[in-house]
Amino acid sequence: MTPDACPLESLLLGLEVDSQGRFTLHADRAQALAEKFRLPAPSYFMLHAVGAVVASGASRVDIRLRPAHFSLQWDGPEINPQDLADSHHSLWSSDRAVARWRELAVASEGARAWGGPLQLVAGGLQVERTGWMNRLRSNLSRSNHNEDLRIVRDYLVSSESCTVQVNGEPLPGIPLPPLAAAARLGDVAVQCESPVWEPDFAWLDDELLLGARGVVGRLLPGHASPAHSGPRHAWPGYLDLVVHARLYRCPLPARWRNCWGILWLRDIRRDLSLSSIAPAEMKNILRLVDGCLSAL
Repeated sequence: MTPDACPLESLLLGLEVDSQGRFTLHADRAQALAEKFRLPAPSYFMLHAVGAVVASGASRVDIRLRPAHFSLQWDGPEINPQDLADSHHSLWSSDRAVARWRELAVASEGARAWGGPLQLVAGGLQVERTGWMNRLRSNLSRSNHNEDLRIVRDYLVSSESCTVQVNGEPLPGIPLPPLAAAARLGDVAVQCESPVWEPDFAWLDDELLLGARGVVGRLLPGHASPAHSGPRHAWPGYLDLVVHARLYRCPLPARWRNCWGILWLRDIRRDLSLSSIAPAEMKNILRLVDGCLSAL
């Protein structure tokens, strides 16, 4: 083939080869990497779509959910097509400043597994299940729709800074139970039998605590066990973390089985699918909790 017949060849004329090599694709390693991005269930993309707009500064989020339709509207900064296109560059970053883009990228990828692409529409985001098989599956199976609603209602919570509602129904926050003793971070109203301690956390990661609020303490005797409490109640021996309106319920060490806490955080480092908290980050949080509870 002559250079005139192949534009690429003509561009290479006169150039010297710098290096050459070969590469192989290991299917097992590629599969293992893909698993790190996979959500626990396709419906989880909704949690991250909400997370993206809450991390952007939304104070009100409205979810509309039907068997073959998901839509999201909010107040605050809008998302534009370029934001959606560029969000995937943030997946490998651990910078807290790009948290909303990581949430958006995970939501975009997860939406396809649910049944359709994440689309920008006037005033919000939406996903329409496409393809006759997806639509048929949605229309015939109420259990799938009920599972979607369960995930949204179990894992999303309202707070003082953001109200989340689903199909017109506001989601409640996490009520603070009366405590026997407590340590407080920020301005949190708490009922406590003894004076509330306000410790100095200067020794901890400043970024983690930026804008953080919360309380940890010992529960009063006779508090309900997890088996008799709903997802909106304090569970003895657990720490609740609320990040971008998403609830993460984390077990405390056994020595704190009669204790409980809740922290509202601006961001937290998680795994690639944003489903689990990074071990180093969780270690810092448990150091905070241990420092509080040890002094009570």
